[in-house]
Amino acid sequence: MLIFGESLMPAVSILLSVYAYSLGDASVVAAVLATRPLFVFVASTVLSRVRWQLLDESLTPQALAVKGVSVLLIVGGVGALSLA
Repeated sequence: MLIFGESLMPAVSILLSVYAYSLGDASVVAAVLATRPLFVFVASTVLSRVRWQLLDESLTPQALAVKGVSVLLIVGGVGALSLA
């Protein structure tokens, strides 16, 4: 899992990002790529559930609210910058 997450996934991500930039407008690609924190938030929450417990993330309502607001601020800020 370490090799997959630390070497293979980033390399594939970079290649797909460069490919996306070659296909479309940079502002659209940047806005789509800026949604990455949202997917990380969802994936880490799912993988931290009691049933799997693959990650040791805090799933208290307060922690989830803080993380959710943080993700919305990041995605919203990048989206606002791409519109300017």
